[in-house]
Amino acid sequence: MRRVALIVVVVVVAAVLGFRFLHKGDANNSARSYELAQATVQPLWIKVSATGTVDPIVQVEVKSKASGVVERLPIEMGDFVKKGQIIAELDTTEIKNQLEQGEAALSVASQTVRVKEQSLRRTEELAKSGLVSQQDLENAKLDLERAKSDEVSNRLAVANLKEKLDDTVLRSPIDGVVLEKRVEIGQVISSGVSSYTGGTAIAVVADLSKVYVKAGVDETDIGKVAIGQKVEAVP
Repeated sequence: MRRVALIVVVVVVAAVLGFRFLHKGDANNSARSYELAQATVQPLWIKVSATGTVDPIVQVEVKSKASGVVERLPIEMGDFVKKGQIIAELDTTEIKNQLEQGEAALSVASQTVRVKEQSLRRTEELAKSGLVSQQDLENAKLDLERAKSDEVSNRLAVANLKEKLDDTVLRSPIDGVVLEKRVEIGQVISSGVSSYTGGTAIAVVADLSKVYVKAGVDETDIGKVAIGQKVEAVP
């Protein structure tokens, strides 16, 4: 019985000591939880969060004026390109063959003009001497004009072929970043000028120096938003 009484006393003493220790700790914590300070007016920051998209203001879809097979494509998505930098090159075999034929035809036409000019001068001299008729003189003049017309036509054809050859090299129209690469080497593309479908898009280049953010604000937060407020965009 005395042993039981002794255990009870020890338990009671331990409980009392523990209570006083905890009470003392709470008092110290309470004392440290509060700090007196001068009341001042401070701004109250209220943030409104919304998810959205970042879109470039200037974005260009690059298409080719020429049709053909993509032979070279020195770009990848995310690459930074300068204005005038090569984006793609098309196969030029067919156009070069046409250009070679056109230049040969132009050479013949130019030579024909020189021959007709000499013929006209001889006919004019003979006409002065009365050795040829006026009709022969008129025919010589007409032959020269026809030869000059053929020369002009061939020169224009060569110029057009040279322009087509230049069009097989696609260059970036702006400084920017390649957002999309829509073709691969070996793919056949159609012209953006002659095709009724609008042609094949080679790539999309965007100027990311200026962008705009499109975000939807919840209707419960719309009253907290006003024109001129600062906005922070976090990727």
